[in-house]
Amino acid sequence: MKKNDEQDIVVNTSHTRIRIICFALALILAVGAFSFGIVRLGHKDEGYYEITPTIKDDDAPLCKSGFSFYYYGQGSSSEIKAQLNAVTDLYGQTLLRSYKLLDSEKTYDGYVNLATLNASLGQAVTVSEELYAVLTDAFEKTQEERGFNLFAGALYGEWNVLLSLSEAFDYDPANNPYSAKRIQDIALATANG
Repeated sequence: MKKNDEQDIVVNTSHTRIRIICFALALILAVGAFSFGIVRLGHKDEGYYEITPTIKDDDAPLCKSGFSFYYYGQGSSSEIKAQLNAVTDLYGQTLLRSYKLLDSEKTYDGYVNLATLNASLGQAVTVSEELYAVLTDAFEKTQEERGFNLFAGALYGEWNVLLSLSEAFDYDPANNPYSAKRIQDIALATANG
């Protein structure tokens, strides 16, 4: 027995062949669109790409902060991908090595760096060719007196301490004669190397 609110659903069976053809075309179009999208997802065109190094070193967590590097990839999509992978690996290794060599506060196993030199005052220390080249260049720029001083680390550190104080006005060298004398003494000491 049927209730009054129920109705029979009638399916139209005419034009079955046209419906099957339309369904097949829609299926082919959908598969083609998804395939095209997936292929284009990994496609690389010629142009500049920002290289973000993957550095997995717990000793140097801030190694890559503050640096940007862009590389121009050219060739086919697969050639560009290979270039970007190689450049990313090389950039990460170079950045990590440079960071560890130029760290003036922390020593690392297998590295003779600026911190090692600071801790070895008066002792002979053998440094890598890269660090030697950086120190030689820095010394030459110091000798040229073009706004750079290899020996101004103490002055730079003292100035940063003054800038980070919560009551900086009280210790500003323009307002505090003791701070002014201290900064002046450190500047004279670093000027002589």
